[in-house]
Formats: sequence, C-alpha cells, structure tokens
Amino acid sequence: MPSRSRDRQLAKLAERRRAERMAAVRRRRVFIGVVAGVLVIGTASVVAAKVFGGNGSAASGTPTRSATPSASASASPGAGRQTGTVKTAPAPAKVACGATAPPTATKPKPQFAGPVPVTIDTQKSYVATMRTSCGSITLKLDSAGAPEGVNNFVFLAKHHLYDGTWFHRIAPGFVIQGGDPKGDGSGGPGYTFTTETNPTTKFASASGLLAYANSGPNTNGSQFFITLSKQPNLDPGAGNGPYTIFGSVTAGKDVVKRIGSVPTKANPGIPGEKSVPLQAVYVESIRISVK
Repeated sequence: MPSRSRDRQLAKLAERRRAERMAAVRRRRVFIGVVAGVLVIGTASVVAAKVFGGNGSAASGTPTRSATPSASASASPGAGRQTGTVKTAPAPAKVACGATAPPTATKPKPQFAGPVPVTIDTQKSYVATMRTSCGSITLKLDSAGAPEGVNNFVFLAKHHLYDGTWFHRIAPGFVIQGGDPKGDGSGGPGYTFTTETNPTTKFASASGLLAYANSGPNTNGSQFFITLSKQPNLDPGAGNGPYTIFGSVTAGKDVVKRIGSVPTKANPGIPGEKSVPLQAVYVESIRISVK
C-alpha cells in the first residue's frame, strides 16, 4: 500500500492501543464519580452518583448483604499476617491548613493477608479519632450494622496502615476520599472482603457518613469516604452500590467541611469533576477506643 496510507493506519492502530491501555488503567483506579450529571446544591434535583473502587481487585458476582460477619471474614491460614509493604505516591508539596507532612508520609505502608480475623465485640461501642492536617474527626463506628467493615477498619488502624496516607480525592459537596496506601486511588490493604449493606443507616438520611469505596460487589478494602451532604443516590435501589456504611462523624464536622473546601483541579479520570487536591490533607493517625 502507499507509504502515507500505511503510516496513517499504523498511527491509528497505535492510538487505539494507547486508548485501550488508558482505559484499563482507569478501570483499576479507585474513584467515586458522578455519572448522570451534576449534584445541584440547595435544590431538590439530585442526580445519580456512583462509587467505584478497586482496592486492587476487579469486581465480580452480586452483592452480599449481611448484618453479621460473613464467611469471607473467617480467618484463613495466615490471615492478618503482614505480607509486605507498598510505597505511597507523592502528595502535593503544600500541606493544607498550615500543617506540615507527618513523618509517616514517606514511610512504606503495610500489606496483609486477609480478610482479617474477627476480633471486635459487636456488643461494645468503638470510636475512632482521626487526626488530620486540618484537625481531628471523631467517628462512631457501627459494629452492629456493619461488623465486618468495622472489624477491618479497627484492624488496619491498629496496624497503622492509615498513618501518613492522604485524602487523594476531594469532591466539593459530595465526598472526601482517603485510605489508599498507594496514594493514587488504586491501592488497598492486600485483600478484599464482603460488601455489607447497613440495615439501619442510609446515605439519604444524613451527611458525615463513613463508608468503603469499592469496585463492585465484595471488593471492600481500605479506602473509605466521608459524605459532605446527603446522598440518596448512593443507597441501594438507586442503581448504585451497594456500599458499606460503617460509621458517622460525631465531632469535627467543621474539620470535614474544611477538608472539603481544599482547592482542587480537574480529575482526568472523571470528566467534569474537580476533585484532585492541590494541597495535601494527611491522616496523621487513627486511634481506636472501646466502650
């Protein structure tokens, strides 16, 4: 064939392969995205939103909805054992709220074999105190409504996976998302576990809810998000999820709001959304108390 025609076809083939590679990367990335328009604040018009997440795993099957630890929480040989570490991608150089990066920001984050053994007592109350660059947030964990989710969070917090991670996605008016040991939206704790649907708490009922991001049924990991407003379209039956709600903000709502106001730029993985932070908000530590 003529040289120019051949060159054009080769160029088109290369571009198509590049697009396919980029699409594969995007499918592996954990993100929460609005898929049917925009969220209109202050009106009755709330469009469909969807939470995606991978935690390093592809989604398959159908959601498993349970109010008690499921079979996936059963300890397999070596469950809970550290299997290695991962490095965290660089965060923005400027730290929000006049803070500085904690020493753990550059420390490799642990990975584990899982799902982790069940160690919590659902008859007790668990509270997480999350220290961030912008202040402290107190989270009441719902061990009765999402026992497996709470058990996982307590385990990872006690093993310091979250220390030095940062909120890699801040979607104003929607959510703040963190908990990724890799810091780029693609990481997790080294395993995935069952999706629980909390029977007592709905996204439509309140803001400040703590839930797991996922990439489909039974792909919860370490990444979490806190809602900045009521989000009825994240509830089951709205065409999204399901997502495991495992806690709520009881103090530090002003801190959550402050984090949600950090300057952002366009997110290349989510057309039309500005959710890539221009300043880093670190999770300095998470401490668990039991009552």
